[in-house]
Amino acid sequence: MNAQAPIRARYPTKANIRRAVETARELNIDVAGYEIGPDGTVRVLDARLAPRQLDESVEDEIARWRKKRGK
Repeated sequence: MNAQAPIRARYPTKANIRRAVETARELNIDVAGYEIGPDGTVRVLDARLAPRQLDESVEDEIARWRKKRGK
């Protein structure tokens, strides 16, 4: 049988995370945050792709819906 060795966690260091964020900023990415994986990966999250919070246009849509229902 071919048993695979268990994967040992190798979390990234602060320097790895800092380097990834700085590189993303140099590439004009608006950094919203980052995710780290147990295998050492660092994923930088772009603010332009993050879900948007409730804005005025959505609130207006809700107000129109409530008005239509008579509430």
